[in-house]
Amino acid sequence: MLNFIIMDTSLSLTRIKHLLNRYFIENWKKDLYVGLVLLVIAFVSNPMAGFSSFVYIVMILLYTGRIFGNLAHKASAQHYLMIPASTSEKLITNIFLSHIYYVLLLSVFLVLGILLRALILAPLCDDTSSCTFLIPYISFASYLSFLLFQSILVFGSVYFKKNAFIKTLLSLSAFFFFLTMLVIFIIRMNVGSMTRLAEEFDYYVRNPYPSYLIPSIISIVFTCFFWILSYFRLRETEV
Repeated sequence: MLNFIIMDTSLSLTRIKHLLNRYFIENWKKDLYVGLVLLVIAFVSNPMAGFSSFVYIVMILLYTGRIFGNLAHKASAQHYLMIPASTSEKLITNIFLSHIYYVLLLSVFLVLGILLRALILAPLCDDTSSCTFLIPYISFASYLSFLLFQSILVFGSVYFKKNAFIKTLLSLSAFFFFLTMLVIFIIRMNVGSMTRLAEEFDYYVRNPYPSYLIPSIISIVFTCFFWILSYFRLRETEV
C-alpha cells in the first residue's frame, strides 16, 4: 500500500528561515556583483543628477519581477517550486527579499559609492557642488507609492508567463490612459460643477493632513490587495 506524506501547510518560521538560507547560499555572489555595479555607477556619476538613484530603482524593480517570475513559472525555476514550503511561506519570503533585503542592500552600496566619490574626488575638484554628498530624500508617501508599484509588479510577474515586466508596464499605461479619458469625460459632462471641485481641491491644498492620509490609506489597501491576488495566483501554479 502506498503511503502519502502530506506537508503541513501551516505557516512555519523554520521553513521561511530555510528558504532564506537557501536563497543566500545560491545568490549571495550575484547580489554582491549587482551591488558593486551600483557602487561604481554611484561613484562615477554626479549624485546631484540623480542617475544612480534612477538605476537603483530600476534594479529593485527588475529584481522583484525576476524572483517572483521564478516563483510562478515552472519552466524557469522547477527546483525552486519543488522546495517543501507552502505558497504563503514562499510569498512572504519573496516579499521580504524584494521589499526589505534588496532595498537595504542596494541602499548600502549606493551610499558607499556616493561616500567614496565625496572622499576621493573632493580634494581634486575646484567646484565643490560636483562632489556634494547627497542622499535623496524619500518621504513616507513616496515609499508607499513605491510599495504599491512593486506589489503591482509582483502580481504581473506571477500572472504573465513571458515578458512580465514589459506586459505589466503596458497594462499600467493602458489603465492610466483610460482613467485619464474617463476623468476628462466626467469633467466635460459636469462643467457646471467645476467651481465646487475647485473649492474641494483648494481645501485639500490648505489642509495637508487629509490630503496626505487618504492617499496613504489607499496605497496600503491596494498594496495588500495585490499581494493577496498574487497569493491566489501562486496557489494556481503550486506544484
